Amino acid sequence: MRHGYTIVWCGWQHDVPAVDGLMRIHVPEARSADGPTPIVLAVVQIGNERSGSRLLDLSVPVATYTGWNLRHADMGAPDQLMSLLGATIPFPVRREAREAGGDPQLSIEEHYPTKAEYLAQVRRAAQALVADGYLLAEDLELVVSQASQRYELVLRHVEKPLLTGN
Repeated sequence: MRHGYTIVWCGWQHDVPAVDGLMRIHVPEARSADGPTPIVLAVVQIGNERSGSRLLDLSVPVATYTGWNLRHADMGAPDQLMSLLGATIPFPVRREAREAGGDPQLSIEEHYPTKAEYLAQVRRAAQALVADGYLLAEDLELVVSQASQRYELVLRHVEKPLLTGN
Protein backbone atom coordinates (compact mmCIF):
# COMPACT_ATOMS: atom_id res chain seq x y z
CA MET A 1 0.00 0.00 0.00
CA ARG A 2 2.85 2.39 0.69
CA HIS A 3 4.84 1.22 -2.32
CA GLY A 4 4.23 1.33 -6.02
CA TYR A 5 2.58 3.65 -8.48
CA THR A 6 -0.90 4.81 -9.33
CA ILE A 7 -1.73 5.32 -12.98
CA VAL A 8 -4.94 7.14 -13.82
CA TRP A 9 -6.28 7.28 -17.34
CA CYS A 10 -9.39 9.14 -18.35
CA GLY A 11 -9.76 7.09 -21.53
CA TRP A 12 -8.33 6.85 -25.00
CA GLN A 13 -9.23 8.88 -28.02
CA HIS A 14 -9.30 6.48 -30.96
CA ASP A 15 -8.15 8.94 -33.64
CA VAL A 16 -5.08 10.59 -32.07
CA PRO A 17 -2.69 11.47 -34.91
CA ALA A 18 0.70 9.75 -34.98
CA VAL A 19 2.89 12.75 -34.05
CA ASP A 20 5.68 13.24 -31.56
CA GLY A 21 4.51 14.04 -28.05
CA LEU A 22 1.17 12.25 -28.26
CA MET A 23 0.63 8.84 -26.76
CA ARG A 24 -1.33 6.33 -28.82
CA ILE A 25 -2.62 2.88 -28.12
CA HIS A 26 -3.22 0.19 -30.71
CA VAL A 27 -5.65 -2.36 -29.32
CA PRO A 28 -6.21 -5.60 -31.19
CA GLU A 29 -9.79 -6.13 -32.29
CA ALA A 30 -11.42 -9.53 -31.95
CA ARG A 31 -12.92 -10.44 -35.33
CA SER A 32 -14.79 -13.31 -36.87
CA ALA A 33 -15.78 -13.89 -40.49
CA ASP A 34 -18.83 -11.71 -39.80
CA GLY A 35 -16.85 -8.72 -38.54
CA PRO A 36 -15.97 -7.43 -35.07
CA THR A 37 -16.81 -9.82 -32.26
CA PRO A 38 -18.17 -8.27 -29.08
CA ILE A 39 -16.19 -9.19 -25.99
CA VAL A 40 -18.35 -10.23 -23.07
CA LEU A 41 -16.73 -10.41 -19.66
CA ALA A 42 -17.18 -13.54 -17.61
CA VAL A 43 -18.82 -12.66 -14.30
CA VAL A 44 -19.67 -14.52 -11.14
CA GLN A 45 -23.29 -14.72 -9.98
CA ILE A 46 -23.15 -11.36 -8.17
CA GLY A 47 -21.97 -9.55 -11.31
CA ASN A 48 -18.29 -9.03 -10.50
CA GLU A 49 -15.75 -10.09 -13.12
CA ARG A 50 -14.10 -13.50 -12.72
CA SER A 51 -10.81 -12.80 -14.47
CA GLY A 52 -7.66 -11.20 -13.12
CA SER A 53 -6.31 -11.02 -9.59
CA ARG A 54 -9.11 -11.49 -7.09
CA LEU A 55 -8.60 -8.52 -4.80
CA LEU A 56 -10.57 -8.33 -1.57
CA ASP A 57 -13.44 -6.22 -2.89
CA LEU A 58 -14.12 -8.93 -5.48
CA SER A 59 -13.39 -12.05 -3.46
CA VAL A 60 -15.30 -10.94 -0.34
CA PRO A 61 -17.73 -8.37 -1.75
CA VAL A 62 -20.34 -6.13 -0.18
CA ALA A 63 -21.30 -4.77 -3.60
CA THR A 64 -21.17 -5.37 -7.31
CA TYR A 65 -18.33 -3.41 -8.91
CA THR A 66 -18.04 -2.46 -12.57
CA GLY A 67 -15.26 -0.87 -14.58
CA TRP A 68 -17.83 1.14 -16.54
CA ASN A 69 -20.93 3.21 -15.97
CA LEU A 70 -24.00 4.07 -17.99
CA ARG A 71 -24.18 7.56 -19.44
CA HIS A 72 -27.00 9.73 -18.16
CA ALA A 73 -29.41 10.85 -20.89
CA ASP A 74 -28.69 14.52 -20.02
CA MET A 75 -25.06 13.98 -21.14
CA GLY A 76 -26.16 12.67 -24.52
CA ALA A 77 -25.45 9.29 -26.08
CA PRO A 78 -27.31 7.37 -23.36
CA ASP A 79 -26.77 4.12 -25.28
CA GLN A 80 -22.99 4.35 -24.80
CA LEU A 81 -20.92 3.33 -21.79
CA MET A 82 -18.49 5.50 -19.89
CA SER A 83 -15.49 3.22 -19.60
CA LEU A 84 -12.94 3.58 -16.83
CA LEU A 85 -15.53 5.33 -14.65
CA GLY A 86 -16.72 2.43 -12.56
CA ALA A 87 -19.77 1.95 -10.43
CA THR A 88 -20.29 0.44 -6.99
CA ILE A 89 -23.74 -1.05 -6.40
CA PRO A 90 -24.00 -2.07 -2.73
CA PHE A 91 -25.91 -5.22 -1.85
CA PRO A 92 -29.08 -4.70 0.18
CA VAL A 93 -28.32 -5.10 3.87
CA ARG A 94 -31.19 -7.45 4.76
CA ARG A 95 -32.95 -10.28 2.93
CA GLU A 96 -36.34 -8.63 3.45
CA ALA A 97 -35.18 -5.46 1.69
CA ARG A 98 -33.76 -7.49 -1.19
CA GLU A 99 -36.99 -9.44 -1.63
CA ALA A 100 -39.18 -6.34 -1.30
CA GLY A 101 -37.22 -4.62 -4.05
CA GLY A 102 -36.96 -7.65 -6.31
CA ASP A 103 -33.17 -7.47 -6.16
CA PRO A 104 -31.61 -10.74 -7.40
CA GLN A 105 -28.37 -10.17 -5.44
CA LEU A 106 -28.08 -11.81 -2.04
CA SER A 107 -28.11 -9.34 0.81
CA ILE A 108 -25.08 -8.68 2.98
CA GLU A 109 -26.62 -10.66 5.84
CA GLU A 110 -27.16 -13.61 3.47
CA HIS A 111 -23.52 -13.49 2.38
CA TYR A 112 -22.14 -12.88 5.87
CA PRO A 113 -24.37 -13.64 8.91
CA THR A 114 -22.19 -11.38 11.11
CA LYS A 115 -19.51 -8.76 10.70
CA ALA A 116 -17.10 -11.15 12.41
CA GLU A 117 -17.77 -13.77 9.69
CA TYR A 118 -17.24 -11.12 6.98
CA LEU A 119 -13.92 -10.07 8.53
CA ALA A 120 -12.82 -13.71 8.94
CA GLN A 121 -13.40 -14.24 5.21
CA VAL A 122 -11.55 -10.99 4.43
CA ARG A 123 -8.59 -12.10 6.56
CA ARG A 124 -8.43 -15.53 4.83
CA ALA A 125 -8.57 -13.88 1.40
CA ALA A 126 -5.90 -11.34 2.41
CA GLN A 127 -3.65 -14.12 3.73
CA ALA A 128 -4.01 -15.90 0.38
CA LEU A 129 -2.99 -12.67 -1.41
CA VAL A 130 0.08 -12.44 0.85
CA ALA A 131 0.97 -16.08 0.14
CA ASP A 132 0.59 -15.48 -3.62
CA GLY A 133 2.71 -12.32 -3.52
CA TYR A 134 -0.08 -9.83 -4.33
CA LEU A 135 -0.17 -8.17 -0.90
CA LEU A 136 2.62 -7.29 1.50
CA ALA A 137 2.35 -9.04 4.86
CA GLU A 138 2.84 -5.68 6.58
CA ASP A 139 -0.33 -4.40 4.89
CA LEU A 140 -2.60 -7.26 5.96
CA GLU A 141 -4.00 -5.54 9.06
CA LEU A 142 -4.50 -2.32 7.08
CA VAL A 143 -6.65 -4.01 4.42
CA VAL A 144 -8.68 -5.86 7.08
CA SER A 145 -9.27 -2.53 8.84
CA GLN A 146 -10.31 -0.91 5.55
CA ALA A 147 -12.71 -3.79 4.87
CA SER A 148 -14.23 -3.28 8.33
CA GLN A 149 -14.77 0.40 7.57
CA ARG A 150 -16.26 -0.43 4.14
CA TYR A 151 -18.68 -2.90 5.76
CA GLU A 152 -19.85 -0.27 8.26
CA LEU A 153 -20.15 2.36 5.53
CA VAL A 154 -22.39 0.14 3.42
CA LEU A 155 -24.54 -0.81 6.42
CA ARG A 156 -25.02 2.85 7.35
CA HIS A 157 -25.85 4.07 3.86
CA VAL A 158 -27.93 1.33 2.28
CA GLU A 159 -31.36 1.72 3.79
CA LYS A 160 -33.45 0.51 0.87
CA PRO A 161 -32.82 -1.75 -2.12
CA LEU A 162 -31.21 -0.08 -5.13
CA LEU A 163 -33.17 -2.13 -7.65
CA THR A 164 -36.95 -1.74 -7.58
CA GLY A 165 -37.84 -4.69 -9.81
CA ASN A 166 -39.87 -2.40 -12.10
